[in-house]
Amino acid sequence: MSLSSLAVRRGVTFSMIYLIVVGFGAYGLSQLRIDMFPDITFPMVTVVSTYEGASPEDIENFVTSPIEEAVATVENVDHVISQSKDGA
Repeated sequence: MSLSSLAVRRGVTFSMIYLIVVGFGAYGLSQLRIDMFPDITFPMVTVVSTYEGASPEDIENFVTSPIEEAVATVENVDHVISQSKDGA
């Protein structure tokens, strides 16, 4: 007598066992303390801006510098790194 044939013959019994196991799992998940969850904070933010047909110097003067100044005023910012390329 295999487990699958027993499960087919006793469908209601195995359905109840399945629901009990799922219920215990849901209860256990709801009782987890917040310190059991991992700290999900992203330590980096990326800002990408495009300026079609502009040289890197123009992008640095008109786009990158104002963005750097605005981002540097945000609380808990340690480093600001930027790159200016043709068109981006």
